[in-house]
Formats: sequence, structure tokens, C-alpha cells
Amino acid sequence: MKRAKTHIILFMAVTTTVLYTVYIAFHNSTERVNTQIDHAFKSAITEDYNERLAYISYYHPEPTNWDIKMYTIAPSLHQKVKSYTIRTR
Repeated sequence: MKRAKTHIILFMAVTTTVLYTVYIAFHNSTERVNTQIDHAFKSAITEDYNERLAYISYYHPEPTNWDIKMYTIAPSLHQKVKSYTIRTR
């Protein structure tokens, strides 16, 4: 009888230890997954910001002349465009 009790106690101790270890492993893995997701979002935001910053640094649109603006706006203002010339550098 003593031997059976010892076996039961040992079995319960091993089972409890294994279950606790599995719980800790799952808990740490969820924490790691959440950390990796946060890191992925932050790096995506940083890359997008850097791409936009690089695009802005070398893209300078040409200023639009008023006569070109009037040519595009004239139909909505019910005006006629008398003459139109494209000026280039």
C-alpha cells in the first residue's frame, strides 16, 4: 500500500510539473508572438515613413502657371480660353 501511494504521489508531481511547464511555454510563446507582431507593425510604419520621406526629398512638382489653370478651370466657369501657349524652360 505504501508503494502504491508513493507511485501516485510521484505520478501527480510529474504530471503537475509537466502541465506547469507546458503552461509557461504557451504563455511565453504568446508573449513572443505579440512582441513580433508589434515589431512588424512598427517596422512597416517606419519603412513607409522612410519611403515617403525619400519620395518627398527628390520629388518637386513644377509650379503650374495661371494660364494652364485657367485652361483647365474655364469649362466649369463658363469662360472661353482666348489663347493658350505652353511655356517650357
